[in-house]
Amino acid sequence: MQIPPHDQPTASVSLLATLRRRWPVVLACVILAAASAAFVTSRQQKQYSAGADLLFRDAAQPDASVDGVLGLPSTPTAPDPTQAAATNATLVSLSAVADMTATALGNRVSAADVQSKVAVQQVGQSNVISVTATDPIPIQAAALANTYANEVVAFRRNVDRSVVNSAILGVQHQFSSLSPIKRSGPAGQALAGHLSQLKALAGSETGNVQIVQKASAPSSPSSPRMKLNIAAGAVLGLILGIALALLVHRLDRRVESPTELADAYRLPVLGVVPRTRELSLANRRGGQRLHLADARRPPGANGGSLHKQLVLPTSAADAFRAVRTRLRYAHPDRDLRSVLVTSANRGEGKSTVAWQLARVVAIQRNRSVLVLECDLRRPMLARAHGLRAAPGLVEVLGGNVPLSTAVQTLDPSTEEAHLDLVSLDELSLDPIEQRDPERKGTKDRYLSGPQMDVLVAGSPTSNPADLLDSDQMSTLLRDLP
Repeated sequence: MQIPPHDQPTASVSLLATLRRRWPVVLACVILAAASAAFVTSRQQKQYSAGADLLFRDAAQPDASVDGVLGLPSTPTAPDPTQAAATNATLVSLSAVADMTATALGNRVSAADVQSKVAVQQVGQSNVISVTATDPIPIQAAALANTYANEVVAFRRNVDRSVVNSAILGVQHQFSSLSPIKRSGPAGQALAGHLSQLKALAGSETGNVQIVQKASAPSSPSSPRMKLNIAAGAVLGLILGIALALLVHRLDRRVESPTELADAYRLPVLGVVPRTRELSLANRRGGQRLHLADARRPPGANGGSLHKQLVLPTSAADAFRAVRTRLRYAHPDRDLRSVLVTSANRGEGKSTVAWQLARVVAIQRNRSVLVLECDLRRPMLARAHGLRAAPGLVEVLGGNVPLSTAVQTLDPSTEEAHLDLVSLDELSLDPIEQRDPERKGTKDRYLSGPQMDVLVAGSPTSNPADLLDSDQMSTLLRDLP
């Protein structure tokens, strides 16, 4: 039989096929991870965030203002916007501001708590700094953000005023060192004017920062974010589920599809018989007779009540017909006359397959089909069809009876196919003894008829002792044309 070429699936196709087969594992991981995220989120304390915005202005530095008042020369420099923004953010985040905020709140919170609850961030590329405070109580979050923003303004104002105040102290010292006569002179009048201007400058100093947006109490919590956490948990579960599905698929050595079977053995699959209630029921009843669904010959046409019969569904009957057709064209150059039906283990349906396949061949080709039952462990065909168990194949192989004596023909009034059976006697079976090489085979011209096909219902291949001696079986099958 020629093996058709198998297209090797790409990695992506193989991955998709694996995930499609193992989708319950992936789905379970996604649901479990999302549910866990929802549970953990529901147990977390709600946090509320409130924010205040500070605007930093590009005004003259206090040193330059002092120099202008005193008439001192100064070199104006253009500030770097990026550096200025980074400097402002750093100044807002100083621990001194946190200390001032804790003091302003009456030390109800420590400076360390203030730093842990307040986040400072520049808004885009602007000169606006956002101060965001987080607290379990919405009102306290807003109060903390506003207090912190106020202390930033006060801190910057105090820093700039300290520069002007230092200049005021210097001018006052110079004015005090003058004699009373000089104080009334031009030098004293000039110092007095400078002192007056510096005091006015100190009073108007704002630190070049102001609050442009105060914080208000939030109405909804900022964390935990239930939807986001559930989505993140689902994504994590999806990744974990894919990895687990691939691991399960790699550890699972079962063959679950005809394609996998064909790829594993590098052989074509002749057919797939669907699992039906009728086949399962027939197997549980020890091989109860199944009537083949056939449009040309409806069940019950050969006698018997239809409701007392197990009728093989059309889908299963078509599957057996497909197997027969593929067997016929497996070797188009010659007529296939004998087929061995076996399995890896007991109870996998080889007797059922052999019998139904024999009936399909007999009906479609309108010729007799001989079924040789070779399952030494669990013979069932004779009992299922109301035939005698002995003499059977054991006696034929032992040379005790001719094959024509062991062959039994089914009653044509209850069976639509022309079937003959050579059965086994389960009461006298000894698998080891049947392999004795001293047992001689026999030839019988019964098999040489041109209208005879043979199906052999063999033993499971996992039980070597159950296999009949190959020379003995060859003796029976050698005469087939």
